[in-house]
Amino acid sequence: MLKFILSQFKNMNQTLQSRIYRRLGVVFYLTVFYCLNFTNGATKSISQLDAHLAMISESELEEFKEEVTLAFNAPFSLKLENLQQWDIVSKNDGSAFNQGVGSILEFVFAKPGDFILTVHGEKNVSEDDCNHDKDDKVYLIHVSPNALVFDFNSVQISPELVGGVNKSYTIKVEADFNNYHNLSISFSGALRAAGIGAEMQGELKGGSKELVPGKNLLEFQVSGSCKTGTYIMFDFIDINGNIQCYYFPNKIK
Repeated sequence: MLKFILSQFKNMNQTLQSRIYRRLGVVFYLTVFYCLNFTNGATKSISQLDAHLAMISESELEEFKEEVTLAFNAPFSLKLENLQQWDIVSKNDGSAFNQGVGSILEFVFAKPGDFILTVHGEKNVSEDDCNHDKDDKVYLIHVSPNALVFDFNSVQISPELVGGVNKSYTIKVEADFNNYHNLSISFSGALRAAGIGAEMQGELKGGSKELVPGKNLLEFQVSGSCKTGTYIMFDFIDINGNIQCYYFPNKIK
C-alpha cells in the first residue's frame, strides 16, 4: 500500500506536490505546538488556535504573486516567454485542470471556482540574466458565477457635462447580466471619473439594484466637477470588482 501511495505521489504535478508538502508542514507545526504546551501543562483557548491557523493561512497566501477575479466564460490571457511551462489546478482538491507552454491566450473558465495557475521558471538561466525568471510564479484565480457587461453604446448623461462647476448628473446605461445558476443578484454599483481635473463619483440610484439574467437598465447618481477643455472617462466598477471604462467622446465645454 505504501509503495502504491508513493508511486501516485510521484505522478502528481509539481504544484499539487508542493501544496501537499505545505499541508503536511501545517499538521506537523500544530502537532509539535500542542504537544509542547500539553507537556508544560498549559491550555490554549479556541481563539488562540484560530490565531495560529490565521497566521498559517496568511503565510500560505503570500505565495501568490497575484490574485485575479474574473467572470465565468470571460477570456483570460497572460503573456509569457515562448518556452515557459504553466499548469492550472483546482484550489479545492488540487486536480489538474489544464497545462501548456508559452503565452495563455483567451483561455476560458467555463465554470466558477478557485484555481491556481503556476508559471514555471525557465531552466538553465544564468545568475546574470535579468530578463528571465528562474522562480515559479503562482497566481490565484477566482472565477465568479456572475458576469456583468456594460453596454457603453447606450450611455445617456443628463444634464450635459459642463466644466468648471460642481454639479449633479444622472448616467443611465444598459448592462447584460448572467449568473451561472440563472439567479438574480443584488448589485451595489459605483463609478468614478478619471482625467485631468476630473473629480466626480457616483453610485446606483437607491444604493443597489436587483440584477436579473438578461438586460438591465442601471441609473447612477453622479456628482462633482470636471475641467473645461479636457477629455474624461468613467470607470464603472462591475459586480466582480473589476473596472470597465467608458471614454466620453466629446471635449468638456
